[in-house]
Amino acid sequence: MNKQLNRAIITSVVGKLSTYVVQFLLLMLYARLFAPNDFGVVASIAVFVVFFQLISDIGLGPALINEEKLSKPEWDGAFTFTCCVGIVIASLFALASTPIGNYYGSDLYSQVILVMSPAICFSCFCIVPNTAFVKELKFSALAILDSIAHLCSFIMVYLLTEYVNDAIALASKATFFSIIKFMLLMVFSNTTDMKMPTLGVEFSILKKVKRFAMYQFSFGMVNYFSRNSDNIIIAKFMGSHSLGIYDQAYQLMRYPLQLTAFALSSAIQPVMVSHKGNMKYIAEEHNKLSQKLLSLSLVIFLYINFNADLIVLIILGDKWEEVIIILKIFNYSLPIQMLIATSGAFFQSIGRPDLLFRAGLIGALIFLTCILSSLLFFTIEAVAWSISLSFLINSISIYYLLYKFGFKTSVVPFSKCLLFTVRKMIPYSLTAIVLYSTLNYLYFANIYINFLISIGAFFILLISHIKPLMSIMNERGLYKSGESS
Repeated sequence: MNKQLNRAIITSVVGKLSTYVVQFLLLMLYARLFAPNDFGVVASIAVFVVFFQLISDIGLGPALINEEKLSKPEWDGAFTFTCCVGIVIASLFALASTPIGNYYGSDLYSQVILVMSPAICFSCFCIVPNTAFVKELKFSALAILDSIAHLCSFIMVYLLTEYVNDAIALASKATFFSIIKFMLLMVFSNTTDMKMPTLGVEFSILKKVKRFAMYQFSFGMVNYFSRNSDNIIIAKFMGSHSLGIYDQAYQLMRYPLQLTAFALSSAIQPVMVSHKGNMKYIAEEHNKLSQKLLSLSLVIFLYINFNADLIVLIILGDKWEEVIIILKIFNYSLPIQMLIATSGAFFQSIGRPDLLFRAGLIGALIFLTCILSSLLFFTIEAVAWSISLSFLINSISIYYLLYKFGFKTSVVPFSKCLLFTVRKMIPYSLTAIVLYSTLNYLYFANIYINFLISIGAFFILLISHIKPLMSIMNERGLYKSGESS
C-alpha cells in the first residue's frame, strides 16, 4: 500500500485510539451519572443539532481538503464565511426551540435546545482550523486537542449537575466541548502552514469549491435525513427511554467503526487526492484497504457477538441491560459498515462528489423503506434489524457506482478480494467461536474478572493467528483489474 497513506492511516488510528480511550472512560462515568431517559431527551435534540450543523458546514471542509493550493487570504475568507453562517444557523436553531418543544410535548426539550445552540455556532467556527490539521495529516495533534476538550467538558458537566436538571447538564456537554475545542484549535493553529485564521474578505475560494461543496452538502443532507429518521421515529412513538437505550447501543457499535474505518477515511482523501487522475491506482489501493478492513471487522464482530453483555455492563452499568440485545443486532451489520465507511473518502479522492450524492440518495431510499417497514412491529429490535438489513442492501449500490462510474473498471477483482478474505478467515472464526462459547460456560460471578478473561482470550486469538491474519492483509495478486485469485 502507498507508504504515505500507510503512515497517515497509522497516525490517524493511533490518534483516534487515544481519543476513544478517553471517551470510553468518560462514557462509563456519564452512564452512571445520568439515566436512560436523560440520554433519550438529549438524543432527541441531538438529531436537530446535527441537522443545523450540517447546514452550517455546507460541505466546505472536504472541499477545502480537495484544493491542493490555497492562499492565506482565501483561507481567512473561508473562515469568515463559516463564522457568519455559524452565528446565523445557531440563532435559527434557538428560535426553533418552541415548535420543536411543542412537537415532543415538553418544555424540557425547548430548554435543551437553548443550551445546545452554541454548540452549532462553535462547531462551525472549528471547520477551517480543523481542516488545516487534517490537510496536513496532523491527526495526533487533533486527537490530543479532542481528548483535552472531552475531559474539560466532562468536568464542567459534572459541576453543573449540582445546579440544573440532569438532562440540561448532559445537553451542555456538546456546547462545552465545541467551545473548548475551538479555543484549542485557534491557539495551536499557528503550528499549521496556514497559521491562525483571521477575519478576511477574500471570498473567491467559495466560487472555486462551489461545485464540490454543493454535492458534498447535498450528500450530507440526504444522508442525514435517512440516518436520523430512526431517532425521530423512536422518540415520537416509543418514548425517550427507548431512544436512550437504542442510541447507546448504536453508539457502542459505532466505536469500532470510528476507531478503524472512520479514522482511515480521515487519512484517505488528503493522500489520495494527489492521485485523482490515476483511477487504476486508487482502485487497487481501495481493494487492499477493503481486504484489511474486512478481516479486522470479522475479528471485532466475533468478540462483540459473544461478549456484548460484558461490554454493556462494564461500560454502561446494570441499568442499561436492555442495550445488550440491540447491540447484538447492530453487530451483524458491523463488517458491512466498516467496508462502506471508507467509500465516501474514495468518491471524494477521485473528485466525484456527484456520485457520492447519488449513492447517498439511493441509500436514503433503502434506509427509509426499511425503517418504515419496521414500524409494523413497533419495537426497537425491529428498527435495529431493519437498519442492519439496509446497510447490506446499500453496499451493493455503493460499490456498483464506485467501480462502474468512478473507477471505470470491473467490480469482480474487489468481490474476489472479499471472498478470499472470508475464506481465509474461516480457521480463525471457528477457533474464536469454540473459545468464546467455552468461556461463556466458565464465567465467574464477578463481571470484571469475566471481562478481563474475555480480553485475554481476544489477544490470545490474535497472537495465535497473527501470521495467517497478516498473510490475508498482505496477499498479492488480487487487486488489479483483470487478474483472478
